[in-house]
Amino acid sequence: MPTPATSRNSFRNFEQHREIIEEKSKRAVLEKLPEEINEKEVIKSIVEKCGLEKDLIEEEIHRHPRQKSESNTKARIIKIPFRTVKARNTFLKIVRRDMTMSELSILYNLRSKAYAANQNCGQYKYVVNDLTIKELPNPKPFKTHA
Repeated sequence: MPTPATSRNSFRNFEQHREIIEEKSKRAVLEKLPEEINEKEVIKSIVEKCGLEKDLIEEEIHRHPRQKSESNTKARIIKIPFRTVKARNTFLKIVRRDMTMSELSILYNLRSKAYAANQNCGQYKYVVNDLTIKELPNPKPFKTHA
């Protein structure tokens, strides 16, 4: 039988996890925007086109991690906070939602599988959408760079 202290810790952990999920439910993430581009201007422009200016929490837009690592040459993600889940969902028609570490692991694994499947069939046929691999109805040939 759990002790009262164990029960309190479990409840505290559950409550903390619930708060993290609640926070993430109102954030979106933009990937692969080069570091030299002013992310706040880009985000504001996209948000305006979606008609969500009043729902954006502009002062909380930031790259993650906040400090760029010298060993990482990839562009950092940009976290985009909204006041409501509905506003975030409207914005998500363009970008992906903020994910937990386990969801990110699944996403990256699925992207890797889709990439391998595309390489195997020689065309752009499989994509990852909403943490599932989808087959495109009209596959496209790979673009060749001259």
